[in-house]
This record gives sequence, structure tokens and C-alpha cells, in this order.
Amino acid sequence: MMPDLSLPLGRQGRQDPHFSDDETTRFVFYWCLLWVTLHYLAWPLWQRRRVLGLICSPTPVERYRRRLCRSQVYCSLAVLGGLRLLLGCRWSAQDLLYAYSDEHQVLFSMAIAHWLVSVWEDLQNWTFLRGGLSAKDTQNGGDPSYFLWQAYLVHHLVAAVAFACALRMRVCTGLAAFGLIFELPVLYMNHREFIVYAEQPVEWFQDIRQVELFWSTLILWWRLARGVPTMVYIYSLIFWSEDLARLSNKEAWTYHGMAIFFSVLNWALASTYLGAWQKKDLEVASSAAATEFEEKFRELLKPDDEVQLAEKEKKAEESSIAQDIPEVVKKPLMQVPPEMFAKAQGEEGQLWLEIDNVAYDLTEFLGKHPGGDSILRKFAGKDASKAFHKAKHSMQAKMQMQMYCLGPMMKELKVYRMFEHTTEVRTLFFRFMQVSALLAAACWMLPNSYYPSVRSLHAETTMNRLLAPGLVFTLGSSTLIMPGRSRFNPANWTCGALYFAACFTSLLVGLELARRPVVSSTWPSGLEIGTVLIFVVEELLI
Repeated sequence: MMPDLSLPLGRQGRQDPHFSDDETTRFVFYWCLLWVTLHYLAWPLWQRRRVLGLICSPTPVERYRRRLCRSQVYCSLAVLGGLRLLLGCRWSAQDLLYAYSDEHQVLFSMAIAHWLVSVWEDLQNWTFLRGGLSAKDTQNGGDPSYFLWQAYLVHHLVAAVAFACALRMRVCTGLAAFGLIFELPVLYMNHREFIVYAEQPVEWFQDIRQVELFWSTLILWWRLARGVPTMVYIYSLIFWSEDLARLSNKEAWTYHGMAIFFSVLNWALASTYLGAWQKKDLEVASSAAATEFEEKFRELLKPDDEVQLAEKEKKAEESSIAQDIPEVVKKPLMQVPPEMFAKAQGEEGQLWLEIDNVAYDLTEFLGKHPGGDSILRKFAGKDASKAFHKAKHSMQAKMQMQMYCLGPMMKELKVYRMFEHTTEVRTLFFRFMQVSALLAAACWMLPNSYYPSVRSLHAETTMNRLLAPGLVFTLGSSTLIMPGRSRFNPANWTCGALYFAACFTSLLVGLELARRPVVSSTWPSGLEIGTVLIFVVEELLI
């Protein structure tokens, strides 16, 4: 039989899979039944005690352990199946895009059923998803369980749809096989949650070296299992662009959508909650005293509201203890601006002076200084640091002077040393890298797009390949440098951020217009309009 030359090269001569679409749909249903059955039976059979109690009347923690145990079964099968599929291909574009067999059908239907059942499980156990974190351990200060439940819900549904698309269209199967390998670090993460929600502390969890080794191994598998697929995707964009251009619109959206969504999700999870979990475990393991370790370990099991209640009770206890502390220790400090410091000297009887950038009110100390009041009045309203240190006061005198301390002086910086502000420099650098990476990817990817209309847009000149993508990604790049914890929340879109976005858009429009030829002598040309826009933007920004 002659191959169908109208099909892409990877599809020509490919045999049809063993199972039909209807049989594959039944596979998904059977897998759902199997996963639900394992949800009820896997953990009780593993425990081999109180089997009927764990099945029929489990506690909330035991119900969550049933979820973890079933997840371990799926992750093990997924990793083995994903390795089987990837080792069976030749690592070519045709194999990773179009390889399809009965093994793909069975494993992908297994994954679809798993994610659908996971939605049901997380709906029952969403309060335990925090994995020992509390609101104070997160960057935004919100409930980690609720946030993770929302994130997991989106992830589970997108993962089920992605496997269903690969199963239905019989394309992008290599990327879906990588999705099975994604579950390798989840085996470690589930193991950690078994420890967090254990009835008794695990012995190795008290050894900080063992905990560090555990997290080093987890992060290593995380980078291998989830970083390599991203690198393969980037490699495909560079060296398999012709094969990707043959994909239909639906297939292209599936391929790029799966790769970008899960790559961004992995990066976000690794930079937020994965680091928070690691920090929490190291904090618990570093507790030297056994009683302190027991207390911190039990806090992992408490719901977030109970942890906050315990913190309030602890603060109340500390405030009761603080009643016996001398007044000098409890005296609140304030920042003293230069205006307040200068104004105090004009008031009759007031005597303020400065020592080591700290303001002191010595009005009540007049008549008590061993050297007389004249030496104090000599430095009234001035910096007495040199004279104070030259006198070599005793430790008792230095402790006594804290009774008259007002607070640090607020002095205006005359010279701004940028590299003394490491936090600002680091934030500025990462924002610059975000915008640069986004624009660089846009300038490279859009000219090689699979859409003919976009490719023709860049066919005229080399300049188009650099300018047009910037116009498309203007909103995204300007959003990245907006202030606020939630940059995509319209409530955080300040006037300054929108002003910058408007100027940035005008700059790119000006660059795009500047390269256009003169069309008419009556109206201003694109070069003239672009020049004016660029000049105005530079004047506004600089």
C-alpha cells in the first residue's frame, strides 16, 4: 500500500493502533473505577490493621493518607510507563510527535482517569494540601491550603485535557510521555507528606543532615524529570521548526500550550511552595531540644486557624511576662526627623543631642550629669559622638543613657550608593531578566510561527523580525514590572505602572513606524512619526 503523501512525514506509513476510540473511552472509565477502588483499599491493605475502620469510617488525616497511597501507586506506574515509551523512540521529531501505539492508549487513559479522580480526592482533603505550612510561611500571607487547592484543580483539569488531546488527535505523544515522567519527584513529595502527617515523628526527620540529603535528592529529581522536558521543547523550537510548522492549528496549540503551561507551573511551584516546604522541614529538623522538636512537629499537623490561635496565646503570655520588665526596656522608640530635632532646641528647657546617629532627650538628666550641665549644653542640638566616646564612659553609664533614648535620626542621604542596596539591585536585575527573556523569546518565536500570516509579516525585512513581536508582547512585558505581589491583579495596576506601559507601547510603535517607507508627501511619513514618538518617550522617561 502506498503511503498517503498528504500526511506529515511522521504519519506516513504509520499503523493504526490496536484499540479503537470507543475502547479507549472505556479504558478511561475502567481506570477511574480502579483508582477509586485503590483509594479505599490501598492504604488499609498497606497498614494491615483496622482495615474496615480505615475503609468505612476514616478520620480526616487517614482519608488524606488514602489519597497519598493511591497517588504513590499511580506515580510509580506513570514513571515506569513513561520510561517505557521514551526508551522505545529514536529521539527524533517524528517519534516524539507522532509515535502512537496501544501502550500510549493504555497509559494515557490511565493518566486521564487519575487526574479526574484526583479532583474528587482533593475536594475532600483540600485542608491538608498545605503540607505543614501556615499563612506566615507563604509570600502572600494567605491560606496555603486554599491556594494550593485552586492551583491543583487547574493543574488536574489541564493535565486531563492535555492527555485527552494527545489520545484523541494521536499527536504530541512524546510530550505527553514526558508528562508521565513528571511524577518522579511526586514520589518524594508524597513520602514527605506521609512523614508530616504521621502519628509519631520519624527518627530521620530529626536529623538535619538527613533532611538536607532528602531535599537535595528531591530537587535533583525535580530538575531532571521536569527540567529536561522543557529543554527538549526549547530544542524542538530551534531544530524541529519545519516539523512543527506542519502541525495543524489544534495540534500546534496542544503542543505549545502543554509545554508552556507546565513549564511555567513547575517554575512557579519550585520558586514558591517547594522552597517554603524545604525551609519548614529544615527549621523543624534544626530544633535542638527534643521538646522543641516535638512542639514544632505537632504544629505541622494543626490546621492553620489552630496555629494562629496558639500564636495569639503565646503573645498574650509574653505580654503578661513583660509587665515585670523595667520601663526603659518597654519604652517605644521613634524615628526622629531633622525638623523635630531642630525644633526641640528652640523650646525652653529642652536639651536634645545626637550620639552615633541616635537622638537623646537629656532634659530630665540636667543636674545629674557628673561633669556638670555646661558640657551637656555645649552639645545641645549637635552631634556629641566624638566627645562621648572620648570620655570613655562606663558600661553602667551606657546602660543608663538608654533611659533617655528617643530613637534613630532620619538623615537624608547625600550620596546614593547603589550597591549598598542589595535587595533593590537584585529585584531590578531579575525584573530586567524577565523582560529581556520574554522579549527575546517573542522576537525569535513569532517569526518562526506556524501561522502563515505571521510568517509573511516577517518576510519583508530583517527589521520586522525584531519589531513586530515586541508589539504583541508589550502588555505582558509591562505587566511583569508592575509593583505588587499579584502583578496580574487590576487592583495593583498603579498609575505609574500604566504610565510606563503606555510609554513602552509608544516606543515600540515608534520603532515599528520608523522603518516604514515614505508613502505620501502630504502626510508625515512613518519615519517622521516614529522619530517624534521616540523623542517624546525618551523625554518623558529620562
